[in-house]
Amino acid sequence: MRSGKVITSIPSIEGYEEIVVESIATMARIFGLSGKKINNLRVAVNEACINAIEHGNNYDPEKMVDITYLFADGEMVVSVKDSGSGEIHPDFQQPDVAEQVKKFKQKRMGGWGLFLMKSLVDEVDIVGSEGQGATATLKISAE
Repeated sequence: MRSGKVITSIPSIEGYEEIVVESIATMARIFGLSGKKINNLRVAVNEACINAIEHGNNYDPEKMVDITYLFADGEMVVSVKDSGSGEIHPDFQQPDVAEQVKKFKQKRMGGWGLFLMKSLVDEVDIVGSEGQGATATLKISAE
């Protein structure tokens, strides 16, 4: 079976994540993921990159977001690593839906990133290492 791997870095500036998303979508298409899975992967990777830029690197353009993506064993694996403190917010695992609806009504957006990622790909794992940043790893099968 064919496989491929790409490693890249982007500055913590919103908009650069779009370059990564398009590149990953192209690779996913090459390896035969369906249009729906590619679209799901696009949204999930976009959310992971924005989280790294915003929460991990605090929009510091000097701090890089490192992205590794590969296709092997019938699945696409994308890792997004920030250069932040490595601290994972305790509420990071699941948003409080009632609180999110309240924020939406007050026109304050945010807080849905992980929820979206988990609902769009097969697996999401987030690991922080003190002083070394946090890494979000997303997996989606080609099947």
